[in-house]
Amino acid sequence: MDLTPFMNPAPYNVYDNTSLPRIFKLFRGLGLRHLVVIDKHNEVIGIVTRKDLARYRYVHHKWRFGLEELQMTLH
Repeated sequence: MDLTPFMNPAPYNVYDNTSLPRIFKLFRGLGLRHLVVIDKHNEVIGIVTRKDLARYRYVHHKWRFGLEELQMTLH
């Protein structure tokens, strides 16, 4: 089966040392569902998905910003 029509020839990617706030901004700003993670040799080493970040909340207070992990509770 040829999957070429469904492939993205130029996917968005981030380096393995990219900060979580930067990745979060990319997901929100570009409406992405996944990002390819590459190392310093531009080799793929993983994928970050929107679901991976779903457990974090973007926090912005005055000039400071970051990510806060959400606590999950079972009912």
